[in-house]
Amino acid sequence: MAYSTLRRGDAVGAISTLLRASELSGSGTAKARRLAEAACLGANITGDLRNVRALLDNAGHADPTGLGSLAAATAAASRLLNGEGDVDTAHRLLLGAINTHVWPEDGETVEDIFREALNTLLLVCFYGGRPELWRSFEEVVVRRRPRTSRRLLPLILGTFADPAYGALPFLDRLDHLISDLHQQTDPVRIFGLALSASYTDRLPGCRSALRWVVDDGRDGGAVALAIQAQFLLANDAYASGQWDELLEVTAEGLGWCETHDYRLAASTGHFQRGLVVAARGDAATAREIADRLVSWGNPRGLGALRVYAAQIQALSALGGADFDAAHRLLRALGTPGEVPHFAPQALWLLLDFTEAAARTDRHEEAAAHVAAIRKSDIPSISPRLAMVTDAAEAMSVPDFIDHDLFEAAIATPGAERWPFDWARICLAYGERLRRGKAGGAARVHLESALGTFERLGAAPWSARAADELRASGIPVRQLEPAGSELLARHALLTPQERVAAQLAATGLTNKQIAARLFLSPRTVAAHLRSVFRKLNVTSRGGLRDALTGPVQ
Repeated sequence: MAYSTLRRGDAVGAISTLLRASELSGSGTAKARRLAEAACLGANITGDLRNVRALLDNAGHADPTGLGSLAAATAAASRLLNGEGDVDTAHRLLLGAINTHVWPEDGETVEDIFREALNTLLLVCFYGGRPELWRSFEEVVVRRRPRTSRRLLPLILGTFADPAYGALPFLDRLDHLISDLHQQTDPVRIFGLALSASYTDRLPGCRSALRWVVDDGRDGGAVALAIQAQFLLANDAYASGQWDELLEVTAEGLGWCETHDYRLAASTGHFQRGLVVAARGDAATAREIADRLVSWGNPRGLGALRVYAAQIQALSALGGADFDAAHRLLRALGTPGEVPHFAPQALWLLLDFTEAAARTDRHEEAAAHVAAIRKSDIPSISPRLAMVTDAAEAMSVPDFIDHDLFEAAIATPGAERWPFDWARICLAYGERLRRGKAGGAARVHLESALGTFERLGAAPWSARAADELRASGIPVRQLEPAGSELLARHALLTPQERVAAQLAATGLTNKQIAARLFLSPRTVAAHLRSVFRKLNVTSRGGLRDALTGPVQ
């Protein structure tokens, strides 16, 4: 009954049922089993991570042998990942429990607890960022396949774990499942499908279902999954240019992470914020976020956080036209001409690496990278990947302007869905045209890039586009003044200052704001001093009025 309740979308009800069953259990073994299952679902679904230890301790008192169960191992691994444990310990714990698990007759429990164990193992492998971890996951999926016709694990393995090589055979099925996702009430299944959509550029089809999971978390439901849903929505917001929405979504998600001790999930929210502040030119905050990701992730073996940090810093360097620094950061992540297995983030770095290599006269590296992308047929995964591959190939050519490839990329159907990528391609084409003395043609693309960058608030990229226009003798138009004094006040603030100010206006202390934004309290204090000066206020109460109240 508990697991049927879970699949109907009532995660809290499922745990309550398990706890009642534990109280009514006649034997220690049955009681321990139900308590361990409640701990497992609490850690992975409802946000009860702080209660996991107490539940497992009670399970151990009821039956000490039960602490080796699959449910107990899954709950313990989640605590390790979010505390002071490391990836390898969590990986050994989960694999050992999965490989020694004895399947009971209760098929419902088999399916759901096995699913949670593999979902946790999946996160271990992703954040660990090492191919050998994923290969062990692959072996488990093949060897210990759960008995259910609704199996998603092979699909998730292909589209999320290894999309460069595994996604294509699953895309038709994924599209079909996403088309029905709005009818789904099982939050775990929604999360699995949205993961599958994240590197295949299909998250827009998951928006309504993910928002339902978030709303459920706000109502006291599956908070742990709601956090993951928030950050998947933030991924979509970044790709679609809804960057202010991303900052709002991640602020709420990071607040939940702080409340419920989900430190590992928080790293993804910090990464997403880092991309926006880097793209908008706040290099100091971008560097601080990247450094903190590395300092927290390295002792725990979280290789994905090193990739996150490098991507943030490389984007910051590209915006500032420091192409040598960008190349150094990205070159450390892989070998040109190779698309490694189980490296999903490589699909997000294609344009970054090619631009860095080409702009530092490493055209052979850029060409080798594009050739590897085409050989693995990555452009067939989505129109966005086709668009950036065409543009990357055009950038890699040193001796002439490949008009066909640039124009094909810019004219990609639906290109407006990825405004930042599209504007970067317009900028690259305009730069080439301007240097090729085709000033009139360059102007069209440079002005398109400039307008998009301005709407996104991507100041360093706007400056690059404006500099190219000026270099060709074209006067650069000025931004329109804000439509109201209130908007003008907001426009005075940097994106980082705006988020810090909004949190301060709700009554949070500098220390609480720092924890949410992955900054030091000193940095938060500096941001707020700047805000107070710009808005001419002296208190948090005055700040609240300046941000939201009627202008006097």
